Amino acid sequence: MNHESNLFNNEQMADAVGSVEDQVTSSLGSDREAYFNTESQDLPRPNYDAALYRSFGDDGIAYGKGVQMEMSDTADRLTLGGAEWQNMRIAVARVTRDNRLAWYPGTIGPNGTAIYLESHLMADPNAKGDFTEIESLALDNAYLTEASSAKHGQGATNAAESKHGLVLASRANALDIHSTVHDLDGRGNFTNNNAGVQDIATANGTRQVRPRVIDLSMAHTIAIRPEFQPESEERLFGLDVSPQQLLVAGTLAAARSRQIKVNISENITRMVEAR
Repeated sequence: MNHESNLFNNEQMADAVGSVEDQVTSSLGSDREAYFNTESQDLPRPNYDAALYRSFGDDGIAYGKGVQMEMSDTADRLTLGGAEWQNMRIAVARVTRDNRLAWYPGTIGPNGTAIYLESHLMADPNAKGDFTEIESLALDNAYLTEASSAKHGQGATNAAESKHGLVLASRANALDIHSTVHDLDGRGNFTNNNAGVQDIATANGTRQVRPRVIDLSMAHTIAIRPEFQPESEERLFGLDVSPQQLLVAGTLAAARSRQIKVNISENITRMVEAR
């Protein structure tokens, strides 16, 4: 997978993971499992060839090197709504104001949606190659966030659940942090309401990392290629952690890069108290 200079490195991400772990433990102690369960969501890692076969049977062989689907076609949209396509890496084409097609790295989201990085314009999907770690982190985080519910299991706030976790790791002010999650959750796609929380400050300015969620019908064309897909056993930044731990740590690292003083311990305490 490609690496990007002047952005996150393995040491920064490992430090963010450790910081979260330390502050959660100091805040929750023996109540950790009840209120910070990082294993409650699965992140799909679909297989391109298997998805082709399930959707197209033997005819899928013809699409082995890639397939493009126009979203004006109802049958194509329904195909991509199948479970085998969830979190499949794609290129999303949208029509610009001057009637051109603009391509962006993306993924198939839950409930008939496409998630794409609106600030990462792609010159040519056929020449894209594999996605960078930053792109993959942002798309995985957005997928998890949109696939989560923000509801409470057995009356306990799971502050590691993706919608809670994204806010937990990006806010400096803990006041009403719990109600903030539910307020954002009631206003359409949660990821769209949190634009900018994954942006990264660099020596050359802020690198925008802004996932956007749209209905598949709002895309012009979806391009899917096998080289877009991550290796099934690949660990982003070399970290052996759950997808939700990576979401919280990546969000915290982004906030820290912009000098936002996030207090995980205080935030998680306020969430638990306000459940």
